[in-house]
Amino acid sequence: MVKGTHKQMVVVHTKDSRYYEQAYFVLRDGGVATPDSESTMVAEANRILDESQLMPQPRRRHLLSRRASFALGVAVGGALCGLAALLLLL
Repeated sequence: MVKGTHKQMVVVHTKDSRYYEQAYFVLRDGGVATPDSESTMVAEANRILDESQLMPQPRRRHLLSRRASFALGVAVGGALCGLAALLLLL
């Protein structure tokens, strides 16, 4: 434990984020939180949070289900084998 150290921090409660409930910002040395600057600090913290939000990954759309893909593969494979057999017989 470090003795004799005092840090000030701003806690921002997020409402719309599905990932974060709270964010903690530790003020730099020499930074003093006054009632006048508190709203500015919260606005800056919100700006940083907005910029660092994770972009949701786009959901992949599967055009065919697994069974349909398997059936299509079997059909194409069978057609290619049939075509190869016809070419060999000629």
